[in-house]
Parts: sequence; structure tokens; C-alpha cells
Amino acid sequence: MAVRKQPSGRWRAVVKIGRQYVDGRTFDTKREAEAWQRQRKEQLSGYVDPRAGKIVTEQRIAEWLEYRRATAQTTTAKTDAYLTKWIPRTILALPLDRVTPGMLIDSMIALVDEGRAAKSIQRYRAMLGSFFSWAVEHRIITASPAKGVKVPAGGRPVEEMHPWTRADLDRRFAVWHALHEDMAEVARFLGLTGLRWSEARALTVADVSLVPFAAVTVQRARPEGVATKTTKSGKTRLVPLADVLLPYVKKRMKGHGPNELLFPPLHRARFIEWLNWGETGQGRTIHDLRHTAVCIWLASGVKPGVVKSWAGHASLTTTDIYVHHLGTEADAEGLALLNQKPGAHRGHTRKGGRRSE
Repeated sequence: MAVRKQPSGRWRAVVKIGRQYVDGRTFDTKREAEAWQRQRKEQLSGYVDPRAGKIVTEQRIAEWLEYRRATAQTTTAKTDAYLTKWIPRTILALPLDRVTPGMLIDSMIALVDEGRAAKSIQRYRAMLGSFFSWAVEHRIITASPAKGVKVPAGGRPVEEMHPWTRADLDRRFAVWHALHEDMAEVARFLGLTGLRWSEARALTVADVSLVPFAAVTVQRARPEGVATKTTKSGKTRLVPLADVLLPYVKKRMKGHGPNELLFPPLHRARFIEWLNWGETGQGRTIHDLRHTAVCIWLASGVKPGVVKSWAGHASLTTTDIYVHHLGTEADAEGLALLNQKPGAHRGHTRKGGRRSE
């Protein structure tokens, strides 16, 4: 506490900016100490102690991560802690007030050169923004060097994905079903709807509609160990249900209230254990089930704009990653031409076997 009773019986008031001591005084009563403390804080509003910015960046990063663990979601705090390891030592060793926008840009260019994914570099930039904003809010520095800094062009744009084909998914389902019926159904559901794991955990009976066609409304996510929140995009979307999923979905709806969870309680560790994922997953991640659904839709002829809507992609640019992964109809037609037997010709022919122009 900033106002403490001393062994002498008097009250000591202390004023800090962030963790930096600025002023202190001792009073006979607690009321006097609190009144003085309020007055000094008002006087110091907008004031930045020049000494605060002289602490090296590495130490301030450690303080910020402690703050993040107490205030941010667990997964966000862990991701931030991981991304701080990408900050160059040349920046970490500098006093915080000597870090410049150019240094931050150089650090991101280095990540591009290393082949880091574009999304990862964007997340790194967001982490830097959060850190320096915290430093400004806590009166450690006067302005954020990350303000206005943009992610440089480049980075590895294609996300690693290893989807199954529809036939392969059906074969996997047979293997999983022999191990655990419920979790096999969940795996197939993810592989045909493209829901994220956290979104499937949050589905309720009320989210399922059977008319005019079978579909689920995806409007929330429930990451493990974190309170229910909005979807990644912050938007609600409608995802149709393939006929093969309906028997299990209807079975789960029967006898359950509208606000009850659609699936049995889902825990990633148990899911992996019950399906022996280390062997039956064939080197895929659970998230590859989402990739599988998107690729199945596109391979089945669903238009990219519709796939974007079903998957909840922020833009068609994301959907195009899958299009490029699968290839287009033009690619298939070109390959068919290459595979024609020598001497074969395309086009209509007139009588007598001559090709029409």
C-alpha cells in the first residue's frame, strides 16, 4: 500500500510513477497522509521522471510481463512472453528512452529475412505496441517509439497446413471411432465445419438450427482456462452441417436444454489421449481439422466468397491461401494438357479428320 502505518504510530505516504519512487512524507494521521498523497498525484499528473527511462529495456520487459500475467488472458500473456525473445539484444541492453522507431523496424526486417510468417511478425508488432503503451501509461517514457511503426512487407505468407482429403478423413474417423465414439464424432465435426477448437467448446444446443437447413451459429469461443469470449474475428457466422453430422448432433440435442453445451466437455489433453492422436493424427495438429474443412469445401466447388463466410476469415486474402494450396481449375486443366499423349489435339474436327480453327 502507498500509505502505511510506521512503528512509531505515524503514517507514511509514498508517491510512485509506475514502480519508480518520486516522493514521500510522514504525517500524524492517516487522513493527512492520504490527502497529501492525492494532492501530489494531481501535481505530478503528466509528469515523467527522467530517471525512469534510464532503466534498461530488458528489465522493463520483465516488469511488463509480470503485469501481463496479472491482467491479460493466459494464452495472450504466454504468447507475449515468447515474442519478447525475438527482441534483439542490442535493444534489450539499451535504456528504454533510447529505443527508436528505426530500431523496431530493423528488428522486424530481420524477422522477415529469417522467413518468419507474416502473421507472426504482425503479432510481434502488436506485442511491441502493447509494451511501449504500458510504459507511457506508467509514466516511464513520454512517447511510444512503436507508434506509427508498420510491419514491413514480406514474411512467409503461406500458413503451414496439412489437411486431409474427404476420403482420408472418413478413414481416420473409422480409426478414431474404434477408440472413442464421442471424440471421433467431434473430430469429424471439426473436419467438416472448420470450427476452431475453442469455438466447438462454446457451442450450445441453441446454436443449432435444423430449418430451413441444418447449420450452427458460431458466435463465441471458450479457450481452455479462459472465460468465454467472442470469436477471433469478433463476428457471428453461420456454418452449414453436412448430412453425415446430423445423427450425432441430433443425438446430443435430445434431452438437453438450449443453454447446455452441444458436446461433452472438451479438453485438448483428453481428446489427444483418447484418440491416441500421436499415432492416429498422422503428424497433423488439431487445427489441421479446420484446414481440412476449408480445403474440402473448395475442392467440392464452393465459391471462395462463401468459404470466407463459413470459415470466418477476415478477408479473401486468407481464403486465397487455401486456394493456392489446392490449385485452381486452371491448374488442373493445364496439367491435363501436359498429360495428353503425344500427337493428341484438342478442339473440334471437320469431316475427314482435319481440325477446325
